[in-house]
Amino acid sequence: PNDELTATSVPHLVELATRNPDGQRRIAWFRGHANADPSWRLLPKVWRDTHRTADELLRRERTRSLNFLRQAPARHAACPGENDLTGWLTLMQHHGLSTRLLDWSASILIATFFAVHDSKLDKSDGVVWILDPNALSRQQLGDPGLLLEGNQQCHIACWLAFNQSETQHLKDPDRSTAERFNRSVIGMEPRETHMRMFVQQSRFTIHGPGRAIEQIDGRHDFLKRLVIPAAKKPEFREVLKLLGTRVGTVFPDLDHLAEELDNYV
Repeated sequence: PNDELTATSVPHLVELATRNPDGQRRIAWFRGHANADPSWRLLPKVWRDTHRTADELLRRERTRSLNFLRQAPARHAACPGENDLTGWLTLMQHHGLSTRLLDWSASILIATFFAVHDSKLDKSDGVVWILDPNALSRQQLGDPGLLLEGNQQCHIACWLAFNQSETQHLKDPDRSTAERFNRSVIGMEPRETHMRMFVQQSRFTIHGPGRAIEQIDGRHDFLKRLVIPAAKKPEFREVLKLLGTRVGTVFPDLDHLAEELDNYV
């Protein structure tokens, strides 16, 4: 298909990612999957449980989110303000709670790291997804703008994770905005509140219930994928190390530093 290409080296991957027939410069976000199988969907963790109904998933999301907001302050000294729901949602994502956010990076090297790092999956092709977030927003909302942390639209999109059942109590235009976001997938530029977000150049898409990006009509206008053959993964890892993209730099904490020293020194 036109939106899928195969990359045989890191330079080839970069060349394919930057190839643009019309010559227009566009923002690109990247996401790496260690397995190119279609079952690895572009869908946030909170919506991946196929054994539950949409209503059950929404209730679980709201319960988890509110419980995290209630219990985190005793465990974390630098929690967001009570009304900073965007900050709370990104904090939840950072610490591994299932949310309606899907991680992307502004760096193709970071995404490639995630596509090839796990040697236990070396028998599977990897994939680097490339997203044009402005074109996605244009397709979903008719507006190429991204959600920016701190503005009202971003607040409403994140508010849904905590108050899904309360949209009827909103006043227009906030109610219609919330309902529209609940049917959409939108790109979000977060505030860099953690060192890992800074290092990984974090970006997010925020998804209404069950909305996988690769299943959106017209996806060829904003999404493509670069396949990394399984046999090439070890070579990709070695080149990424030479470029400074390795576990101890992608995850700037002591646990991953220790892992890196144990494995590589």
